[in-house]
Amino acid sequence: MFSSRGQMGAPFELLVAVIVMLFALVIGSTILNQVNQGVCINNVEKEMDEFVSFLEETANRKTTTKFSFFPEGICFDQSKHIMSVDRHRDPIFCENNCGEPQDTCYVMTFQTPDIPLGFKAKCLNIPTFTRFIDEYDGGICFPGSGYIEEKFQVIGAGQKIPFGTYTMKNIDDDESTSVCIIREK
Repeated sequence: MFSSRGQMGAPFELLVAVIVMLFALVIGSTILNQVNQGVCINNVEKEMDEFVSFLEETANRKTTTKFSFFPEGICFDQSKHIMSVDRHRDPIFCENNCGEPQDTCYVMTFQTPDIPLGFKAKCLNIPTFTRFIDEYDGGICFPGSGYIEEKFQVIGAGQKIPFGTYTMKNIDDDESTSVCIIREK
């Protein structure tokens, strides 16, 4: 009824079908992984935009702001990411990142080794004479408010900014703008 020639070709056709199916699954999962990483980085960028906005408002309008910094759908190892606010004194760097030539600029950066191209930079539109309080300093940030060093971490310029709940306050004096960034432990 069936020819032996057709029966001999069936295992080969099945093998080809399995190989094609596996290839389609690998390509599909790779594309899905890249899409998920893109969504994750976009969520980080959205959270960075909010952080920058709150920081600019605090520095420029002398306000106190409380907010949470938790990107949704985290797709990287949180212990390996680096996010910080850094002061740069290189006019070329400032022009490349902030779009205008200036001698000094503050830039918030995010980077993670877990994601290819997992790097974002945001220029801060704050006065160049802004000073970030970088240690607890005897309650200078929130005198008499109940903030104690064991429960809160003061984040200064150049320090890693972990995810968490933050309070920022502008302490203005005659010479400069001082900003306290405190994270609840």
